Amino acid sequence: MRFLRLALLLSCVLPACAQQASEQEVRALFDALHMRQLMSSTMKTMADGMVPMLDKSFADTTPMSPEDRKFAVESVQRNMQKIFGEDYINQATEIAIPIYAQSMSSSEIKAATEFFSSPAGQSWISKSPALQQQLMIKLQPILAVKMDEMQKAMQHDIAEHMRQKQETKPQPPSSSSRS
Repeated sequence: MRFLRLALLLSCVLPACAQQASEQEVRALFDALHMRQLMSSTMKTMADGMVPMLDKSFADTTPMSPEDRKFAVESVQRNMQKIFGEDYINQATEIAIPIYAQSMSSSEIKAATEFFSSPAGQSWISKSPALQQQLMIKLQPILAVKMDEMQKAMQHDIAEHMRQKQETKPQPPSSSSRS
């Protein structure tokens, strides 16, 4: 009986181990995807998409002149480029590789690499940044409303929390109760 359980266990575990993608296979996929350029483009699209929202947010919440608001928005853009630049992309890529290798089978990675190395896959990759940019432009009005909703909900939650905290705060004994 023990032998049967061991054989059954090994028959389930060994094929899964044998099929796991290697980090080298994942690197080949990332190369086919132009992953570093894609991440860089995505970060730029995100930063560019944030400009109108940041400008509105600064206008609504911070007493600033238009020149100061412009400076603040440009500061965010500059700092995002620095903080989420090449070092971040390298770190993110190195973190992603073992995650993909552990999560995907070798055949899945090879099939994806084959597709993204094909003319259709390369077309997909080359069109993705423009598609992301178009999507961000279309989503900006929705995101602005959602961010406003989120800010109001957070303000409400914090105010409610503070009110409840104040209500449950132990009251100091009154001077009349000492007699």
